Amino acid sequence: FLVVMVAVAELIAAGLLSVISPHGELARLVWLTMLMLPYVILICVSAQLSAVLHALHHFAIPALVPVVLNAVWLTVLWLVVPTIADPVQKLNVICVGVLVGGCLQLLLPIPMLYRLGFTYASGWQGAIPRVRGIVAGVFPVLLGLLVTQINTTIDSLLAWGLAAPPGAGPESGWPIASGTASALYLGQRLYQFPLGVFGVSLGTVLYPLFTRHAQSRDFAGLRRDVALGVRLVLAIGIPASVGLFLVAGPLTTLIFQRGEFTTEDSFETARIIQAYGLGVWAFCGLVVVQRALYALEERWIPTRIGIASVVANLVLNMILVWPLGGIGLAISTSLIGSIQFLLTLLAIEAFTGKLPWGEIGLTLLKTSLATAGLITGCWIGTAFKETISVGESRLLALGLPMGLGIVLYLLTAWLFGLREPFLLMARRSVAENSHGSDGSQSIT
Repeated sequence: FLVVMVAVAELIAAGLLSVISPHGELARLVWLTMLMLPYVILICVSAQLSAVLHALHHFAIPALVPVVLNAVWLTVLWLVVPTIADPVQKLNVICVGVLVGGCLQLLLPIPMLYRLGFTYASGWQGAIPRVRGIVAGVFPVLLGLLVTQINTTIDSLLAWGLAAPPGAGPESGWPIASGTASALYLGQRLYQFPLGVFGVSLGTVLYPLFTRHAQSRDFAGLRRDVALGVRLVLAIGIPASVGLFLVAGPLTTLIFQRGEFTTEDSFETARIIQAYGLGVWAFCGLVVVQRALYALEERWIPTRIGIASVVANLVLNMILVWPLGGIGLAISTSLIGSIQFLLTLLAIEAFTGKLPWGEIGLTLLKTSLATAGLITGCWIGTAFKETISVGESRLLALGLPMGLGIVLYLLTAWLFGLREPFLLMARRSVAENSHGSDGSQSIT
C-alpha cells in the first residue's frame, strides 16, 4: 500500500512538473519532492523492523537507526557538497545522500533479525485483521508523537510564506529575511540530533518497563521509573540545551560556513540553533512522559495536549515573528514544547498518584550547579579560542569550549553528587536503580 501511495504521489508530482516552468522555484520544489519520496518507504519499513527488535528487548540497533541518517547526510553536506559548483546539483546530491542514509537505516536491523531467526514469510494475509486493529489504536498516538514535527513544519512554512523576496531590504515590510527557511531547516536538524541520540533512545528503553508496570497495576513502580526518566532527562537534556546554545556559533561555522554560505548566514543559523536548543531538554522529556501515558493506554490525553500545543505555537509564531523574525518562530516552538512537556508530566499524576517531586527537584538543583560548571568550561575555552586564528582551526575553536564544558560538567556533577549522568555510563548502576514489581532488575 505504501509503495502504491508513493508511486501515485510521484505521478502527480510529475504531472505538476510538466505544466510548470522548468526554471521556476515551484518546479524545483516538485522535483526535489519526487526525488525524496522513496525515503518514505525506506524509513517506514525500517521502523517496522526496529519495532520487532524493541519487542524482543534489543534496543541498541533501533536507537542507532535515526543516528545513521544524520551521520550520512551531514557527511555528504560536509565532504561532498562543497566540491560541487552548481547549486541545483548540490540540492540533488543532498537528496541522494538522504536516500543513501535511508537504505542504510533499512539494512541496519536486518542482520540482527536473521540472527534471531526471522525470515520473510509469504502468508502475510493472515495478519491483516490485527494490522487494522493496530491502525485504529495507533492513530491518536501518531498525532501526539508528531506534534514537535508539526510545529517545526509550521515554522518552515511560515518562513517560506513570510520571507522577503531576494534583494528586498528591511524597509520592504516582510518580517522574515530571505534565506531564513534554510536556516530554520539546518537549525532543526542540529537540535534533533541530541533528541534522536538521547531522547528517543531513552523513551524506547523505558517504554516496555512502563508497560510492564501499567499491566500489573504497579503504580508505585511506574511513578518511580517515570521519575527516573525525568531525572535522566534533566541531567542530560539541560546541559545539552545550554551547551548547544553556547557553541552554536563555532558549530555552525565548522559544519556549514563555506562556499556561498557566508558569515552572515552562519550568524543567522547559529541564532536559530540557539533558540531551538533552549527546548532540547523539553523535547527529550516529552518522548519519555508521553510513553508513560501510552503505557497506561491513555492515548488521547497526549493528543489533546498536542493539538492545543500546535494551535498555541501557531498563535505565538504570529506574535513573535514580526518583532523577532525567523528566530521568533524557533523561540515559539521551544517555549510551547516546554509547556507541553510540563502539562503531560502533570497529567500522569491523575493515574499514578503524586510523583516524587522532591527527588526531581533535587536533581534539577544539582543539574543547575553542574551546568554552571559547563558554562564556566565553555567560557574558558571560548576565551582561549579568541587567541587562535579562524580557518583551519575551526575544529579546535569548537572542540575547546565543548570539551572543557563537558569535563567541568562531569566534575561538578561528581562533586555535588549528581548521579544520573553516570548512571547512563554504568549499566549495573542503572539496573540497580529500577526494579520491577517482583524485585527483578528491569532496566539493563
